[in-house]
Amino acid sequence: MHPCGAIKNRWLPALGVQPLPLPLPTASMRPPKFACLPSLCVAVRRLLLLLQRALTPLRSPRPRELERGGTNSHPKMECLLGLLKVRVVRGVNLAICDPLTHSSDPYVVLRLGSQKVKSSIKYHSINPEWNEELTLSITNMMLPVKIEVFDKDTFTKDDSMGDAEFCILDFVEIAKKDLSHVPDGTVMKTIHPEKENCFATESQITWKDGKVSQDIVLKLRNTETGEIILHLQWVNIPGVAR
Repeated sequence: MHPCGAIKNRWLPALGVQPLPLPLPTASMRPPKFACLPSLCVAVRRLLLLLQRALTPLRSPRPRELERGGTNSHPKMECLLGLLKVRVVRGVNLAICDPLTHSSDPYVVLRLGSQKVKSSIKYHSINPEWNEELTLSITNMMLPVKIEVFDKDTFTKDDSMGDAEFCILDFVEIAKKDLSHVPDGTVMKTIHPEKENCFATESQITWKDGKVSQDIVLKLRNTETGEIILHLQWVNIPGVAR
């Protein structure tokens, strides 16, 4: 009952007026038995949603996000082992790509994983002298260094003059050792030509003047003729463990 109604009913007898009895609630006046269920269901649904969000772990990044390098991706940083300096010395008896001049305009491309470096172009020569030093960062000694020789063309796509590759596993393993007690000029390992490699002659890994180096003569594949002579030298990076 409303407070005002209570006050009025209390003063009506004093005025000689009998208060009218309040009508009893009928079935039509009573609230539905389940009138509060909709709001209760909404509250329960919200509570379940909050619990689900609290208990659900963070989703893992999708493969596409990892490929794109999204904010959810955490690519594993590769460890830098050291630097490999490759001096492209010269080419010997390379293929003739220009029949009119009986020569070519060759240049060399080195690839290691996603890295790519190349030499300058030597015009009108099939026995070019480069003596150029190219540097590769080594993070995985299991990957081979791939080399390809191209003939530079002005108006068309550069022609391939052959390719080769060589393994650096033995070279890096020796370079990462402590060789301070090894006599200068020591041959650490000799690698012989085999079907599995592109060596034209045997190659020696040597310790000389405090550095690990290797001279390589590679026979080019996918061409009728041609060899590339390289000189490898390892460079340790300060602070990188051997």
